[in-house]
Amino acid sequence: IKFGHDVMRGITIGTFLDSDPDLDIKLTIIYGDATIWQTPWAVWGLEEDVKQWREEGKAVRETQFVKVPGGNHFVSGSLDHPKLVN
Repeated sequence: IKFGHDVMRGITIGTFLDSDPDLDIKLTIIYGDATIWQTPWAVWGLEEDVKQWREEGKAVRETQFVKVPGGNHFVSGSLDHPKLVN
């Protein structure tokens, strides 16, 4: 089974773009700023993608990005930092 960049990109697009308006799905991306560099870098890329898709007029799910100061890549916003997550 080939599981590369194209597959991951397809999963990402399918997650963020709202192809079924009957589903009320809101996304919250929670990440810590005290972690390996790949984590915030990936989130910044997602933020740029979401911004670009909105500018292109695509139906993007409601998305919130929450940075947890001092959190690592195992952070749980709802459990560890509930005040940061709406």
